[in-house]
Amino acid sequence: MKQLLIYIFFSLFYSSGFAQDDFIGIVKYKLSVLGSQGGNTDSMAVIFDRQRVMVILYLPDSNRVVEKVFLDDLLERKSYKIDREKSNYSVDSLKSSKAYEFINSNSIGQVNRELCIRYHADLGKVGKSYVTSAECLAAINYRKSFIKDYSFLGVQPMIVDNRVVLELLVTRSDGTKSTIAASDIRKLDNVESYFDLWEYIEVK
Repeated sequence: MKQLLIYIFFSLFYSSGFAQDDFIGIVKYKLSVLGSQGGNTDSMAVIFDRQRVMVILYLPDSNRVVEKVFLDDLLERKSYKIDREKSNYSVDSLKSSKAYEFINSNSIGQVNRELCIRYHADLGKVGKSYVTSAECLAAINYRKSFIKDYSFLGVQPMIVDNRVVLELLVTRSDGTKSTIAASDIRKLDNVESYFDLWEYIEVK
């Protein structure tokens, strides 16, 4: 037990005290909903570049899975909605709003053997009529020094306190609990090919 505590505190101090390379790569997530009658087959992949994030949603539709692709450029403040079937995309300004304000709980959690810091959401701004609690686990070793906080569509936190979020747990007033948790994490040297839109046509 003592060795575990020493390891945890060493990880915390090392992560905060020394510069590390920004995480560049792919994180795959799975969605599960407790207390819901529907199937739990939704999933998504998130590609993290230095200041760009691509989100690929995999949504079951009849006998096939539909992909919804979004690209957010945090440097240019632009959001792209990409249609791979039609090879086109539309551009909008990137909205910086977020549903939750997360506060460091000073406690540790774990996702797929990755040590994480636990954050609790301050629901004062959003109220508790629909969501009664929300918390996330953000990786100690997967940092984004150029992005402090980022929420996909202003709802789904992907980066909190310069750390990649590996799990989000939301409890709603109807008793359902939804969890979005990382199932696979892959570091890559370069993800430029994912963000290349030269074969796509802009729709205005």
